[in-house]
Amino acid sequence: MFALEALQAKHGDCLLLLAGEGGDPGTMVLIDGGPADTWAEVLKPRLGKPKPGEAIRLPLVVVSHIDDDHIAGILDLTDAMESDLGKRPPKYRIDRLWHNAIDELIGLAPPSGGTAGVLASIGASSTPDHESARERVLASFRQGERLRAAARKLGIPVNEGDGMSEPVEPILAGAETTVGGVDLQVLAPSRKRLETLREKWRKDLDKRKSKGTPGAESEAATAAYSDQSPYNLSSIVVLARKDGKTMLLTGDARGDDVLEGLRSANLLDEKDTIHVDLLKLPHHGSRNTVAVGFFRQVTADHYVVSGDRGKFPNPHRETLEMLLAARPPAEHDYTVWLTYDLPGVPAMFPEGRCKVPAPGEAGVRINLE
Repeated sequence: MFALEALQAKHGDCLLLLAGEGGDPGTMVLIDGGPADTWAEVLKPRLGKPKPGEAIRLPLVVVSHIDDDHIAGILDLTDAMESDLGKRPPKYRIDRLWHNAIDELIGLAPPSGGTAGVLASIGASSTPDHESARERVLASFRQGERLRAAARKLGIPVNEGDGMSEPVEPILAGAETTVGGVDLQVLAPSRKRLETLREKWRKDLDKRKSKGTPGAESEAATAAYSDQSPYNLSSIVVLARKDGKTMLLTGDARGDDVLEGLRSANLLDEKDTIHVDLLKLPHHGSRNTVAVGFFRQVTADHYVVSGDRGKFPNPHRETLEMLLAARPPAEHDYTVWLTYDLPGVPAMFPEGRCKVPAPGEAGVRINLE
């Protein structure tokens, strides 16, 4: 079997990639854990109780990028594992973790103070918008630091390392692994994009230092992540393959970065297009992430959209209109899967072409075989 479960994670992502023989999901890869409460309300009940004498095994956990609506539930999982230390067998076991931390992405070296230095030196901000961005950056620093500390304590290898060595190399385009018969190919972030992020951070740092700005190191980091694009440029984008079926899992990456990753990996055809069995829409269907051309170049049989339109208006109606413009339902056979029953959205598509969770279900499941 080869399936994806998109769990209800409010404005975030929480995905379970399932693989096995027959109907038995012998392998579960967890990609993101949603924001606060996702673990207690959705993910923990979904994982269930371990069989006697066994642990619930996750051979790979991926934090697609550094944002609360993707990492908070993973932190709750590792908290549960830490509280379980010493018990035999433990309830949960994580074999490997993929997670790109902010300080590694922007090249914040230990002599500059590292995460602790940023937290200690952060200064007052000048505008409400800057304050909000600053707080998001600090929250991500703290959450990344917590996750890495938990991984060390639990002995979980990070980014193909041994779990103890520092610094940890980021997961970048070109990385590949096989988990439970599923081939995973990383398409983004690229080293080129990483260098763009680092150069932006260095320029902002130099500018602030030349002005004698107190807390210049942390202010530069804030500037480098002050809007949605730089934050999401670090998203780990994965193409998953099993038995001829494909899933493109995009995190919050921009559509053009997804296309560039596909192009660099020679996965686009002579028309500069690709067809996959399943596409997880980037950034919860945000209109700021994709264009009509993206949906013309990347087509799918199944489109998965996570988001409850609670804290943020995702998925935007405009994004779904882009999909409809690129692939009119009368001409193309595909299904759209929502993690929530959003008013007005199913009616945009012909009857039966837009699926929502059944009553009592905390998400949707797409079986590819």
